This record gives sequence, structure tokens and C-alpha cells, in this order.
Amino acid sequence: MYFSINKDIKPEETISKIRNILLKLNIFVIEKKWNQVGLYSHSVILEIENYNGISVNGKGISKKYALASAYGELMERLQNLRLIKKKYGLTNEIKLSYHDTISIEKNKFIKENIEYLKLLSNDEYVEKLLKNKRKKEIDVVPFYNLFNDKISYLPLNLLFYSCTTNGMCAGNTPYEALSQGICEIFERYIRKIVFMSDKSFPDIPISFLENLTIFKIIKNLLSLRRYKIIIKDLSLGGKFPVVGLIVIDTTLNKYRFSVGSDVILDVALQRCFTEIFQGLDLSVVHKVMSDISFTDERFNKILSYESEKKRDIEFFKDFTKGFGKIPNKLYLNTHDFHKRNIERAFLKGYKSNKDSLLFLKEIIKKNNLDLLIRDNSFLNFPTFQIYIPSLSEIWNTEFRKKHNYSIIGNEYNDLLKLKNINNESLERLLHNIEKRIEDPKLIDILSKKVIEIIPYAPVLTSKSDICNLSVNFLLVMICIKLGNYKKAYKYLDLYLSKFKTNSEESIYYKCVLFYLKLKSQGVNDNLIKVELENIFDISYVKNVLNDLSNPNEVLKYYKLPNCGNCNSCEALNECKYSIWYELALKLKSSLLESSLSQKDIRNYFM
Repeated sequence: MYFSINKDIKPEETISKIRNILLKLNIFVIEKKWNQVGLYSHSVILEIENYNGISVNGKGISKKYALASAYGELMERLQNLRLIKKKYGLTNEIKLSYHDTISIEKNKFIKENIEYLKLLSNDEYVEKLLKNKRKKEIDVVPFYNLFNDKISYLPLNLLFYSCTTNGMCAGNTPYEALSQGICEIFERYIRKIVFMSDKSFPDIPISFLENLTIFKIIKNLLSLRRYKIIIKDLSLGGKFPVVGLIVIDTTLNKYRFSVGSDVILDVALQRCFTEIFQGLDLSVVHKVMSDISFTDERFNKILSYESEKKRDIEFFKDFTKGFGKIPNKLYLNTHDFHKRNIERAFLKGYKSNKDSLLFLKEIIKKNNLDLLIRDNSFLNFPTFQIYIPSLSEIWNTEFRKKHNYSIIGNEYNDLLKLKNINNESLERLLHNIEKRIEDPKLIDILSKKVIEIIPYAPVLTSKSDICNLSVNFLLVMICIKLGNYKKAYKYLDLYLSKFKTNSEESIYYKCVLFYLKLKSQGVNDNLIKVELENIFDISYVKNVLNDLSNPNEVLKYYKLPNCGNCNSCEALNECKYSIWYELALKLKSSLLESSLSQKDIRNYFM
């Protein structure tokens, strides 16, 4: 069957071209996992060999397109400096940055970019930035501002903080890459409206799609008699080329939702299907589906604090994991479908990706929006970062603050050298983590692994202790080391609430819990020994007393990093620093050799 795939070269050529680029960097990738749903939805995970946890996903209507998609994703992340960390733990030898990064005087930057700053952050952030006397300058990079034909300077860290990877794109040609990047921004903008507003959307009748190639996939899925399909017109009255898809499992009363954007309606719908089944086999799709519920009040027009919080959480889950609960309004067909809106939103008579790009440019212009683009193709595969103010922002600093679980400042330094910091630093670390836990507006981090809350964390294998140590249990040990047995008891009690069996491990920890309770009440060690032996087997008591007799050695069984000092690092055998260093050197060399001019971007729109 023929599909409308708007790619400028064959997938085999894409794969070959990118493999040659990776070979020069000594990057070897492994096809980690393939999945197929029916005949026309394939997905694959590519992982960088020997570099634990660094992987990308690819999806497509054939294996070749899925693999080419994954390689394209890899180049997008690599050249936008989002695949390989810009710095590594607490090491300072290399920090990756673009050749045209400059420092601008802070007040000058704020004055010239105040509108963008308020979109990316908020008034409070700008005020704090102005009051920060230590920060005199801001590192920025140039973007080409299409509609005024000028260069605008933006800070990449703030842009990523608000937009994440939204608008980062790569493709076989600049036209292909830029078209995909703009469509991704449209797609995520509409997704945000679906979750964060009270708008409702009409259904597109399946009969309207009979002449499209996607109709075959729809018929195949419906023939299983288990699934129902709702297709939504998300074009906002013909403004944007965006559609939505809800696949409902009628036997389990579950659903999965996706949004797709492309100048071709057929391709936009294909994106919906491949997105829903990405990384999944049809036999396990139900495991990631959400329950259908009509009792939630999250999307009433007047929202309570709790319902707003639920809405935020569901949007956050949808954006990061792809399975936030959609508002009930989306199941309902409350508006008449108008064919002309779809005809206005999508391109007729597609010829090339250049046509697509010019069509998208006009959409942005008609909506009175700016279009800022940066060319990051320093490895010679077309890769860009696009920013459309008012559309690109996923969340501002306030929303991100609520839902981000990274520890910031000196505390993350302390986490990377836990065994080598003093009690004052431990107290500060404990205070910082507890402050997050106690704030009801912030995402819970107790169940996270320690490595997950460290920005710029070193890449360690899954065997390393810090990758398996929970924040909850770390707090227990910090409190023991500080002699705060009351808090240690509190956090261990929380930790043990997750144990459901009387395994040897859980019995040992129950013995520790009783020990901490008695310690917090001021009972001396001799009496504690007697009390414990009345309840627990003597072998458990002996182990607990041996492990906790010296609070300063409570971390002795863990091989933890001493980042910044490899010679005394217990986690060295599980650390991928040498691989990062070798790759970072090559990337830095390519970055320095780059002579990309951002003003050349104007040529793609002529």
C-alpha cells in the first residue's frame, strides 16, 4: 500500500548518511527493541552502545521509516546538545557550547527581550534576575527572526526550561526539518489547550476519510471489534493543521489519546496512530491505556485549587509520559463538523516540503505570531531549534518549579559526593529535600531514585548503588548520620509501608525501625539490645546493632560517587565518564569548527 510520506529522500539513504556521521564520532548504536501493531505501525528504540540509558525512539508506517525516524531523532538531540550532557557531574574539563554563544549585559538583554522573557518565565523571575547583583551577564545564542529579518538573542537554558525539546527538529533537508519542527509546536500547543482550557472540539466523521490511505488502518483496527475510534478536529476553526485520535478498548473501558500535525491530513492522522502504538505491541497496548471516568470535575469552568492541581498533573503526565487523563469533554461531539475548517487548515495539492514550509509560514503570519529559528547543524545533518512565542512554551518557571524534581544549587554537588561532606552540608541537603516534600504544590520525590534528582548527573550503569538508592531511604541514612533518630524513624516507616511481605529484608528493616524508635526516646544501647532480642531473632539484632553502632558509617555498604575526584571514586567501575569525555572532545571540536550563519535561514523561505 502507498502512503503519503513527505520525506525528501528514501529512508535507506537517511540511515546510511547518519551512520556515516556517527562512525566519525565513534558512536555505535544498537536496535534495542522493535514493535509492530498491525501492518502499518512500527517502532524501534536505538541505544548508544556502552552509554547506559542514552536512547531514542523512532516510529513509522514501515520498519525502514521507523528506523530512519530513530536515527533522525538521534541527530536532532545530538546537535541540539540534548543527547549528551553539556557537562558531566562535577567535572570541569569540558563544557559543550555553540561557537556563536556570547555574553550580553543583563539589563540590556532584559530591556530588549522583556516580552519573550515574560512568556518563558514570569514577572517574578524577571524581578529576581534584575535584583541578582552577582549575575552581570547572560549567555545567549543568535536566532533568526523571520518576520523582521533580524537576529534575536535568547538564553538556551531558559528556552529549554520552558519549551523543553519542543521545536527541536532534524530532517533530510532544511525544508523537511523545519516543516516537522513547526508542526510539532502546533501539535503540542493544541495538546496544551485540550488539557488546560475548557474548549471542546467536533468529531471528524470516519466517512470523511474514505479517500485517504489512513482509512485502511482505521478499518483494520475496527475489524477487531474490540476498539472504537474517535477522530477530533483540533484545528481551532481551521487555524492549525492538527487532528486528534482516541482509541477506545470497549472490553476494558480504557482509552489512549494522541495528537498529530502535518500539512497533509493523511500524514497528520498517520502520526496519531504511530504515536499511540510507539514502543508497544498490540497485545500490551491496554497496559498503558487509561480508565475512562466521567466523575472527575477537573474541567469545570470554575476550578477549585485541587481540581487545578489535578489538571496540571494530568497535563504534566501527558506531556512527559503520554498517558495523562483527557478531559471528559473530548469524548463528546458537542459541535457540528465543518468540512471547510479542515480544508482551510491543511494543504491542498502537496508538491514538496518547500511548499509545506511556505504554507506553515503563512499560518504563523496570519495568527500574528513571531517565528525564530536557529540552525544547529554543526555535524552537517539539517537540525534546527524553532521558537514561536506564545505557542512554544510548555510551561513557565512557576509551573516548572511545581513539577520539576531536580535538586538545585550546592545540594546536587553534595549528592554526588555524599560520603565526603560534613554534617553542615548534610543538614542543608536534608532541609532542601524536606522543603520540597512538604510543599503540596510540588511533585513528590520520595519514590524517586537519588540519581533522578541530580541535574547534570554522571552516566552510571543500572548496577551502581546511587541508581538504585531511593530518596526516601537516603533520608533515613542522612538522619541516622546526623543523630536525628525521630526523623529517621519517620522516613523508614514511610519506606516500609511499601513492603508487602515478611521477607528477610523487611524483617531486618522492622528491627531497625524499632531500634530507631527506642533511640528517639533516649533509651541506651544496652537496654535497646534487650528490648530487640525480646521481639526479633538474635541474628537480626546483632546485624542491626553492628550496622548502626557508628552513625558515621551508615553509608559504608554503598559504593557512591565522589564526583570530581575519579581517583577516590567508589563508583568508578560503573561510571561512563571516559566514554562521555571521548565523545565530548569530538563534539567540542566540531562545535568550534562550525561556521553556521543564522541569517542564511532566510533563504529557505524565499
